[in-house]
Amino acid sequence: MAQFYYAASTGGFYTSDIHRERPDDAVPITAGHHQCLMQAQSDGLQITADARGYPVATPPPLPTAEQLLAALRE
Repeated sequence: MAQFYYAASTGGFYTSDIHRERPDDAVPITAGHHQCLMQAQSDGLQITADARGYPVATPPPLPTAEQLLAALRE
């Protein structure tokens, strides 16, 4: 069974059966955690790294004042 990895430096996922080489900061995660993160991303969250480099689902950043004003002008 493939092992999943996440690298904060690239924001990408890697699997042992496809990627023989991975970034130095790649951390192992479970297939279940990977699946939960993919679902969270589908639900509108973004995947970021915590302080230890592990992937977590977080809300997207709020729009800036400039972005809000631009949206009002459209």
